[in-house]
Amino acid sequence: MGYTFCFPWEIPFMQFVQSVENPIMTALATFFTMFGQEYFVIFLTGFCYWSLDKKLGQKVLAALCGSMVFGALIKGTLLRRRPYMDFSEVKCIRAASPDADTMSPVEQGYSFPSINSSLSAGVFGTIGINVKKTWSTVLAFIIPFFVGLSRIYLGVHYPTDVLAGWAVGTIALFLVYFIGRKFGVKVCMLIELAIGAAGFFYCRENEFFSIYGILLGCFSGFLYEEKFVQFENSKKWWSYLLRPVLGVLLFVGISALLKLPVQNISSTDALSFLFGYRCFRYALCTFIIMGPYTHLFKAVKLFFKRTN
Repeated sequence: MGYTFCFPWEIPFMQFVQSVENPIMTALATFFTMFGQEYFVIFLTGFCYWSLDKKLGQKVLAALCGSMVFGALIKGTLLRRRPYMDFSEVKCIRAASPDADTMSPVEQGYSFPSINSSLSAGVFGTIGINVKKTWSTVLAFIIPFFVGLSRIYLGVHYPTDVLAGWAVGTIALFLVYFIGRKFGVKVCMLIELAIGAAGFFYCRENEFFSIYGILLGCFSGFLYEEKFVQFENSKKWWSYLLRPVLGVLLFVGISALLKLPVQNISSTDALSFLFGYRCFRYALCTFIIMGPYTHLFKAVKLFFKRTN
């Protein structure tokens, strides 16, 4: 399933990068690849949205969703298999989904472009152009670079996957920046939802349905929070960290519970159902932490006001 294509220089370049393989380099690569993975991204964007600056957080989340959705649509179109699946010279040091079948494109996702690279460029780039500090500008270049390099080292992406991922993330962040300034972040997310809906007709991998669910959950969660909550960002140091930590734990807990009803269903018998359920699971988890969860912030604030 899928296709194999690459430039002549890509496999030698990957071999060169992997030639320095050792436990320390693998630990570093795993650390940097974490910046483009699910739970860390939830923590970081949640920190921006729940604790630091709600408007900045919405922009970061919109760029995150755009980076992932656009990347997933391209993946579902080109169906490029991961390099280690077809080239024995490339080692799979750490699979995209370590607990799943490493040779299954449905389980591991396709290769082009690198979603980790696109979302790291979109997220840290959005922080950089909005915060406009030296440290944020440095991070906007350093983090995506090392995230992309880590994906090549781990054997899960060709160099051109990473280059394309950076391009997709950069396009997403500028779309959010310019469209968001004129029409608002929610219009950006509506556009992303409309464009992303095309993937239901041809994308056949888990990654797309997870991503679209996150986008749908973010958008509906923003609407809920705006209408029913309207929380304020925290001014207490302990709350800065507690809000995103609890948000991640809540997401993980709800997601684990929602997995239980389908854990024994075979993907060969009900693949379309599992794709749809996966989208629903991610949408519901994301909606809860972006919407109803924020009631807790106001409740805690009211509690401290009364006790003082």
